[in-house]
Amino acid sequence: MLAGGVLQAFGREGVGHNHAVPIGSLVLYLIGIAAGLRFVIHKAWVSAVRLRPDMNLLMAVAIIGAIALGEWFEASSVAFLFALSLALEAWSIGRARRAVAALLDLSPPTARVKLPSGDRGHSH
Repeated sequence: MLAGGVLQAFGREGVGHNHAVPIGSLVLYLIGIAAGLRFVIHKAWVSAVRLRPDMNLLMAVAIIGAIALGEWFEASSVAFLFALSLALEAWSIGRARRAVAALLDLSPPTARVKLPSGDRGHSH
């Protein structure tokens, strides 16, 4: 309301704009950024310390860069979308693991092996 309405509160901050981000919007942006970064920040720190940059470090740098430029909405959006992508990745990996486990449950516990000599043996 301080910015003149909901639409005016979003997308007008940052370089080249001469108005302050309303405190309500800033608080919501910071909550969104913190919620997204909590999944990434430890991995980003480890990759920075090891000098092995990865996508977690890249996203953390993108979020920090957006904040430095005053683009709070962009920083919040990147944090949210990256956290969503991590959640979807974890879900799909879990689903793939369950599918492989189900396939392994279909295999028999014992098998008959036909040896080159023609004898039959058992394998456990």
